[in-house]
Formats: sequence, structure tokens, C-alpha cells
Amino acid sequence: MNTLKRSFYVVTLVGFALLSIQCKNEKKADTNITPVEEMKNLVTITKEPFGTTTDSIAVDKFILKNEKGMEISIITYGGIITSWTAPDKNGEYKDIVLGFDSIHKYILVL
Repeated sequence: MNTLKRSFYVVTLVGFALLSIQCKNEKKADTNITPVEEMKNLVTITKEPFGTTTDSIAVDKFILKNEKGMEISIITYGGIITSWTAPDKNGEYKDIVLGFDSIHKYILVL
């Protein structure tokens, strides 16, 4: 379980980095914003239940979204990225990950 937590934290940090890089080149009008406040404005994080394992362990899904619309969903079952919405060359946002919509499908595969 310790390994699962570590991998989740690593994936979460990578997600934060990728989401904040996309917005880095834009200049903010208000220069009195602290770095913490700026990060709150750039990225929102929501948590919702994703299901339970066969061992009755609850699995949650964290959704990180930036102000541009890029979104990444990560579950606490091994830090798996279940979806990642990113713009294509025309600027249309599409899911670029072939993820499952339930925990049971991940358990069957792993």
C-alpha cells in the first residue's frame, strides 16, 4: 500500500507540473497575487469516489483542471491516469488516454 501512495503522489505532482506549464506564458494583470494564490487560480482539484476493490478498499478519483480547460483524472488505485483531456492541433479538447470507467475493469486487467 505504501508503494501505491508514493506512486499516486508522484503522478499528482507530475499532473500539477503539466497543468501549470500550460498557463505559464500568460501574464497576470494583478501583480499582488502570491504564488499560492496564483496556483489556486490556475488549478482546481476535485475528489470523487471511483468505486471499491474486491477487498472493500475505497478508491477515489482526483480531477485536476486548469483554467485553459486541460483536465487529468487520477485514481488512488496505483495512481492510474484514467483520462487526460488535452487540445489537439486545432485547439479542440479530446481525451488522450484509453482509460476505464470503473475500478473493476482495472482489477481484471492488473
